Amino acid sequence: MARLSVFVACPYLSIPQDDYRKVYETVSKAYPVDFRFADERITNNHILVKVSNYIRDNEFSLFDITGWNPNVALELGIAVGLGKKYFILFNPRMDGNKDAPSDIRGLDRIQYASNSELESKLMLLIKQELPAETEKSESAYARGKERILQSLIETPGLRLGEIADSINEDKAIVQSIIKSMMINSELKTRGIRRGTKYYTFDTDLRRVVRD
Repeated sequence: MARLSVFVACPYLSIPQDDYRKVYETVSKAYPVDFRFADERITNNHILVKVSNYIRDNEFSLFDITGWNPNVALELGIAVGLGKKYFILFNPRMDGNKDAPSDIRGLDRIQYASNSELESKLMLLIKQELPAETEKSESAYARGKERILQSLIETPGLRLGEIADSINEDKAIVQSIIKSMMINSELKTRGIRRGTKYYTFDTDLRRVVRD
């Protein structure tokens, strides 16, 4: 399968880059996709020409508008002007306004509250953009959470692979969604590493029989 190529525009100063880019590295390992950042290559082009080429040459672009950085806003405008496909990312927890700018508030966006949630939603987005996939990443993420919770209600104490099998979903996606759910205190665990068992947050682990 051919690899997708995706341009990513983000505010370099307001978002800690090391952890942020690890999210994209993780998604690249799980799916055939390469994420391109403008600072990865040095060229003799003007920055706007360089960014325009990235937007034009990749399958689609991601614009993280957290903080409404003027450079990212300009690059988003270039994508709109070129008629190229794009998706908007936004973290309200890192933005003082707690909402997207009024100019684009009505547009669909991938909203995330942590790097783990961003990772989950990016995986679902890439799965959506690969051939024969049509489900929206936001709704797929919510549906994935619901299916995981329902599986654990029916069978408490499942391990990661067992959850993936029970809902018939890729293990990498399930792992990413579970990471986000753990950060948001939506699940409980018992055990460590590969032996970790998962439970819904309202499960009383004192009543769970150890095996």
